[in-house]
Amino acid sequence: MGFLITAGAYKQNKDPLIDLFSEENLPIYRATFSHSRVQLLQKCMRFDDQATRGIRKEYDNFAAARDIWERVTSKFPDFLAPSESVVIDEELITFHGRCKFRLYIPTNPGKYGIQANVLCDSENYYCFAAEPYAGKVINQPKDYNSGPAVVKHLVALAKLHNSGRNITMDRKFTSLPTANALLDQNLTVVGTIMSNRKDVPPELRPQSLKDATPGTIRFAFRDRETFVSYVPKKKKVVTVLSTQHHNMQVQNDKPEIIL
Repeated sequence: MGFLITAGAYKQNKDPLIDLFSEENLPIYRATFSHSRVQLLQKCMRFDDQATRGIRKEYDNFAAARDIWERVTSKFPDFLAPSESVVIDEELITFHGRCKFRLYIPTNPGKYGIQANVLCDSENYYCFAAEPYAGKVINQPKDYNSGPAVVKHLVALAKLHNSGRNITMDRKFTSLPTANALLDQNLTVVGTIMSNRKDVPPELRPQSLKDATPGTIRFAFRDRETFVSYVPKKKKVVTVLSTQHHNMQVQNDKPEIIL
């Protein structure tokens, strides 16, 4: 595993194996294994019990790699304490192998890969939790891959409960029930939110601001939540939900929440 990770760290994971052992390459490869030994280990290496895989795949498309994935990623929170703010977002892990839930995203540099929902530190980008998206399975709960379920799972994996951190996320994950549930765990949220959600006040939706001049700002407050809609340019509205802020502060003609 260390050998393969090292090759990936030096961006040599796609090079022919024999090239890693050349005299012109890093000596760490030759000092660790012989070429024939690596070939043998690659043929023998297995991370899953094939006898039970069929049953587990009825509930999880990622069953073949689930055990090794969780063994590795469960250790991530043990090596670093998060800063005061973390972020949840999607990431495409480049992968060109055969996989039924591999995605094609033409705007991504890698284009093909496995999508993962990740929770990372906003200052040093360290990953505390990662959950692959393996597609839908009939036997999974209906909301298994929904935004609120993903947030709940990632927060638990990252061990952030009652830590006082703030979580920044995009509109796929942001909702009022999710924000309130995190508040009960002493976690705040700042995130863009879909303007058509029933929780968003009608006065903050694009329909109400379609004729607004650029720079228009509207706030809405409840007990623990703050909504803000901002018009950066004509016919474009950005709506944000925050449980970290509870004011109407504006800097450089933009709401502090968005800044």
